[in-house]
Amino acid sequence: MCIILHIFQSIFREAVLVYTQSWIYIMNNAMPDMNMVYVYKQLEKLGLSDFYKKVTALEKYWFEDGRFSEEIEETAKYVLSSGTYGTVYNSVKNEIKKNGRIKGFWLNVFPPLERMKFTFPFLKKMPVFLPFCWVARCFFAIVTKPDKVLRKIRYVVRASREMEE
Repeated sequence: MCIILHIFQSIFREAVLVYTQSWIYIMNNAMPDMNMVYVYKQLEKLGLSDFYKKVTALEKYWFEDGRFSEEIEETAKYVLSSGTYGTVYNSVKNEIKKNGRIKGFWLNVFPPLERMKFTFPFLKKMPVFLPFCWVARCFFAIVTKPDKVLRKIRYVVRASREMEE
């Protein structure tokens, strides 16, 4: 079950990597009785069914006798260029695709409470302190990681320009 959750998380972030591809292949072959109707319904709820179809088509091409297409080539380039953990640029680009530039930027600067609870566990009991945690997070990032902040801003600008073309 843990592997399935990790695969879903990767698909949700659209950060499917080479090892995730092999997990999908193993999962599909090791658990042929898995309720795929339920899985597809969950993916549809999350808006990920199309991405999952691309990933499984690539998995069938790589590990079975799947057919090659331009879409598979594009998916393969994406997966192979993502490295071991995915890339910050791909993550930024996917976020802009899903949420748009303004909302994507806003969610980056002011993540929702559920995400902030990982960094600030006390927010589980005291969510009223969320705005203070946003300020602390921004201050910490600017003071300790200014190069990462600037790099991410450049990625947002670059991804936005690419998507306008």
